[in-house]
Amino acid sequence: MKRFIRTLTVITALIIISGCQEQLFTEYDGQSFVARGMISAPDNWELMPDYTFETGTNALDYMDFYEFSANGGPSNAPIYVLEIKNLLLNGDFEDGTNSTNPWSTTGTALLNNYTGVNQIDSNTTYFETAASERVYAQLPTDLVNASTYISGKNYVFGYSYRTASVIRMFFEPDWAGGTNYDIYDYLAYGGTNGSQSNVGITNLNVYPPLDAALADANGPNVFTAQNTALDDAFSFTSDSPVKAYFDNFTIVRDSEGDFDMRLKLKLDLDHRSDLKLISGYYRFSIYVREDTTLPVANRFHSDRVELGIRGFDTENQMNLDEQQVYYKTQPLHNLYSQSGESWSGDWSSGWVQLVLETSTTVQLPNYSDSHVMELTISPSNPGSSDAGWNRLSPGSIQISNPTLEFIY
Repeated sequence: MKRFIRTLTVITALIIISGCQEQLFTEYDGQSFVARGMISAPDNWELMPDYTFETGTNALDYMDFYEFSANGGPSNAPIYVLEIKNLLLNGDFEDGTNSTNPWSTTGTALLNNYTGVNQIDSNTTYFETAASERVYAQLPTDLVNASTYISGKNYVFGYSYRTASVIRMFFEPDWAGGTNYDIYDYLAYGGTNGSQSNVGITNLNVYPPLDAALADANGPNVFTAQNTALDDAFSFTSDSPVKAYFDNFTIVRDSEGDFDMRLKLKLDLDHRSDLKLISGYYRFSIYVREDTTLPVANRFHSDRVELGIRGFDTENQMNLDEQQVYYKTQPLHNLYSQSGESWSGDWSSGWVQLVLETSTTVQLPNYSDSHVMELTISPSNPGSSDAGWNRLSPGSIQISNPTLEFIY
């Protein structure tokens, strides 16, 4: 009998607790912890808030964020532009002057503006090099802001191309001229996805290859700035003749996870005094669409977006860090998603809602003066789960109407 009473008491208690929880959760139904439609005030989203900027630089040298329209988004919410910038001058050859700027040549190498059947994206550059001749750009001279080029820091590069032979590129620290090759050797091939050599100039490829598992290359698309005595240099060159087309050459600083816009949330939210963050599962969502302000010189469309949720304990130690990558068309392997998974939705023709739900409980403290949760949005992602390649790239996207909801 005592055993039965004890069991009945436990069941009754669970029913009471369940009823309290149901009542508690009801007041969170359909509620957002961030102001609906707002990404600026009063929420205080910030670009790269934890990044330490070198003298002469700030967040706007690497990213951009601004209001595109006060309305017109989903539910007539404001529309914003979020972008990672290309550090290289005239990377898309669309500056309206010399399409080959800032690239130069040595010897009798040819470097010409090209429009025709093999063009890549409007103005394209065609080059021919004989053995040991070069087509080159110098760093930091040829960057938008030379102060963004820091000795000892890593940078990520990429470009689009057509070739019927192997393209060899060298990164050469403190290049003093001449025909010597440094040890930094990057190979690009003419086959589909850049994974086969000597196959068809009609194939439009990108470097780094879309599928690194199929590509044969000497090194990833990351280099370390030196620039201690002379300018570093990027050179298309080889010990045999090369003819090729290239376009959309990009360079970005290796982000180390900081190329995002971030919102730091405390337990008690100034603009939602009626709600308090509690431990549980959360849903973060935002609408995205292709940036309608493009084409603009040296700016590019984002082909992926990354959302993140982070949770912190009473000592401000991170106890949850979840990201999800969303692909515009799904050309990339899931290796390039930090979470190992991906979601595909074509936002080129209209608004698409991206939704990230935590897979585990966000454990939040009962009391804390510091922020306990962070939301992050990036118009790219590094794809750091694949050690061979870095997929961080410049890109711009329009965003609108973010929400953060408590699920249960």
